[in-house]
Amino acid sequence: MRYFLQFLLFISLLLMVGCAMPITPRYSVSAKNVVELRTLYGNSSNKIKIGEITTEIKELSCRGTEIKIPDGLTIASFVKNGFSDELKLAGVYSDKSNIELSGRIKNLDVECNFGTGKWITEIEISIGPKHTFIVKNVSFFEGTYSGIIVYNNAQQSLNPALQDLFWLIIKHPDFNAALNTPN
Repeated sequence: MRYFLQFLLFISLLLMVGCAMPITPRYSVSAKNVVELRTLYGNSSNKIKIGEITTEIKELSCRGTEIKIPDGLTIASFVKNGFSDELKLAGVYSDKSNIELSGRIKNLDVECNFGTGKWITEIEISIGPKHTFIVKNVSFFEGTYSGIIVYNNAQQSLNPALQDLFWLIIKHPDFNAALNTPN
């Protein structure tokens, strides 16, 4: 009986504790975001560039196991590159633009729960001196008792969580006002 209980404890620990995991997928551009950007700003002479994106967040983890950002990027660089890619593919990005978007990631956290997991994101956006706003988002994914499965679910759902965050930035009235202001 004692060995049986030890075996059950060992199996339980394996299911609930994370272990070495692969790196999170590279950011993939959202077709929905690109279509919306092209629809709203594709014919505009105003373009936007991404300035500095900062955060004090150094690590993301799911049940004590670090979620690794691809290509050795920092969290801030990963977010910046992702949003830049959205703007570039939509044709509304220019390094030479006078309209510069910068931001401070206030929260980027994952909760790897047993039922439903979630990514919680909050970013303060500044576009020039007149347009500053905060965007918050919660994106859900399937949680589970298994540490390995919930970790993979969290890792795979980071991109959609950021795509949702970028959608909210694109749809924000201050983003629209900044891009529709005459140069």
